[in-house]
Amino acid sequence: MACLSGHDHKGGYSVDSHGIHHRVLEAALEFPPGSNAFGYVDVYHDRLSLVGTDRMVSTEDF
Repeated sequence: MACLSGHDHKGGYSVDSHGIHHRVLEAALEFPPGSNAFGYVDVYHDRLSLVGTDRMVSTEDF
């Protein structure tokens, strides 16, 4: 299980004591004008994969 949320200026990732993965997305206002800050989630039967574009950090297999 996972919880995706936003925004935190630097982003973040952790796993809590129940094994739930938490991914906080980076704040778009932290990126320079003209850069991209978006992503998409690939959903599989056993994992999620956040694919970041340009300045957004990818998170594989959570």
